[in-house]
Amino acid sequence: MLCTDRRSGMLGIYLASPLNRDTYLAAKAAAVAMVLSLVCLGPPLLMLIANVLQSTGPDGLANIASTLAKVVVSGVAVTLLYTGVTVGAASLTDRKTTASAGIILLFLVTLTITGILTANGGDRTARVFSITSLSLEVASRIHGDPSMIIRGTSDLVIFLAWLGWTVGGFALARYRLRQVPVTR
Repeated sequence: MLCTDRRSGMLGIYLASPLNRDTYLAAKAAAVAMVLSLVCLGPPLLMLIANVLQSTGPDGLANIASTLAKVVVSGVAVTLLYTGVTVGAASLTDRKTTASAGIILLFLVTLTITGILTANGGDRTARVFSITSLSLEVASRIHGDPSMIIRGTSDLVIFLAWLGWTVGGFALARYRLRQVPVTR
């Protein structure tokens, strides 16, 4: 979403209007987050509804409400993580294919490197540098069930890593957007 506006030169024109850089970035990030939330939030909500209807999920209004809150919070957390990372990575280029390939490579490379670092008894805390592992761990921790992906690591480290990836992505996008000249 960021690449097309930069490549076509429309971003400079948008910024010449009352729309400023921060509101432009917020609008683009919100659009990305809405699409990602369909994947990050939709399936867990459907599973919760299906399990409740089949009497295999939580029972009682309080348990259903608690599980619903955990599903929504974990879905939003994962959505924000992926939105921050993808918006940050996409801000580095004006080509959609390069941005898409870069994002996929970022996910694969971080997963591979942390897998190598933690193989053969290495410190599993290094897995917080893998976006994929971190997203799964954050969701598990929110549900109160630490996964086996990053075991032995405190909740504080997990959520600080989540915050670093998320805010870092948005900060990178904001920094790159500051570099764009305003045209008329």
